[in-house]
Amino acid sequence: MDNLIDLVKPTTDDLVKHNISSEQWQEFSTLLKQRTHVYREENARLETVLTKLKILNNEIKLLADISNDVSKLIRHSLTDIIDMKRPSTHYSTTLTQPERLRKHNNYVSKLKICIKMYVNLNERLSKEIKFIKWESDQSRVKLSGILNLSSQEVQQLEEKAKKYENELLKFEKKYPWLKDPQFNLPNISKEIEMLRNLKETKEKLARDLSIYQELKPDIKEAAQQLADLKEEHKHFTTKIQDTNKC
Repeated sequence: MDNLIDLVKPTTDDLVKHNISSEQWQEFSTLLKQRTHVYREENARLETVLTKLKILNNEIKLLADISNDVSKLIRHSLTDIIDMKRPSTHYSTTLTQPERLRKHNNYVSKLKICIKMYVNLNERLSKEIKFIKWESDQSRVKLSGILNLSSQEVQQLEEKAKKYENELLKFEKKYPWLKDPQFNLPNISKEIEMLRNLKETKEKLARDLSIYQELKPDIKEAAQQLADLKEEHKHFTTKIQDTNKC
């Protein structure tokens, strides 16, 4: 890829003809090389992680889509660059200078969007991996504790579990509505997640509206607005009365 970009590098005369500075070309060329290298590394790393953990199945398709988009961007960019190396009469009939600049800006914008998507996906993966590692550590601790239990301790736990089941049955007989499927743990978890989202929305609104908390109304301005409204209402009422007389 890097060799291909260097191969189609325009000459100084080509850059001058099309009002492109060598710095602009170098910046674009460097950006393309860096992004291509980053995407290759990130694709390989993320695909390995996703395969091992078997999580974020939707993101696997997302990675493929991003990879395809990047490939298209690179192909279009190189096509545009190769066209620029052709005779100026041919190139001038295909794209004007503003169109080339617009396409160049579009490529850069799409690359930045892809970078942002990768960063967000990396953050989400980091959180998922951290949580799974925590669960794994907790499971090891609990499993180690269970394996080290004596037969007497196991018997005590079984008796405790049996007492708990009996108490639960009594509680369900006293409150039969607990058997309603809507109170199952998965449904309760959904409701809790909904409440958590509502709480976050409320806190965000509170932060957004906090800037208006210390504002005080302008009494004079409010009085003037009220007087204007009364005058407008009076004028409108008079107009209706005149219309009815006619």
